[in-house]
Amino acid sequence: MASKYDSWTAPAYATLHSEPIISRFESMTSEGQLATDLTILQCQATSQSIKEVLVYSVLASNAATSCLTSTKAMGDMRILPWIRENANKRLKAERTVVVMNDFIDGATCDTCVEMSRERFSWPAVALWGRKGVWRTQEVDM
Repeated sequence: MASKYDSWTAPAYATLHSEPIISRFESMTSEGQLATDLTILQCQATSQSIKEVLVYSVLASNAATSCLTSTKAMGDMRILPWIRENANKRLKAERTVVVMNDFIDGATCDTCVEMSRERFSWPAVALWGRKGVWRTQEVDM
């Protein structure tokens, strides 16, 4: 199984606001990525972990009061711009970066496409490795 460097923690993600999630992203570093295979940036709050929120959403029980729909848009308006502006600057190790969201929408896709375009444009030097295998080496930027 692939090891992961994950932004998710129960205390940080049990929220109605984006700030604790962004704080988790800001705590992540390229050095932290090195011991793992995947870097996971989770965008979704798990507000249903807050007892009062869960009780209210069950009692009110309709699409407008769902934990997910009540927090997703508000969170994405702050979280996705942070990822676009900061993720590639902070997470430079040659590791796969996965952006997870509760459901995929145009804003999340656009963020990931722009992030990938930037990552693919990073300078690298192609080197001929042993047994005829190509590999890349990062060049100082």
